[in-house]
Amino acid sequence: MNRRKIETLIGFAIKSRKIVFGEDQIKTLTKEALVIIDSSSSDKYKERVRRFAKSNDVIEIEDLPSLTHRPNVHSLAILDVNLAKGIKEDLQN
Repeated sequence: MNRRKIETLIGFAIKSRKIVFGEDQIKTLTKEALVIIDSSSSDKYKERVRRFAKSNDVIEIEDLPSLTHRPNVHSLAILDVNLAKGIKEDLQN
């Protein structure tokens, strides 16, 4: 996993407003998205977010706040298909 590449792709999603933060926003998603959860979150929180994510892809990443440069980020959803694809491909390598 190339953390720098993932950080860059998340940054692009933030700049293009193709991202939502937190379980409340993930709950309202109506289209496909890549949901990312901070691996240090509680199991209960992770289960709730997975349930809200419905059929969306869900992955866990360590230290999500440092990748987003925002404190207290425990989950987010990437709405752009190409950015989500880039993150998933990088995680598989």
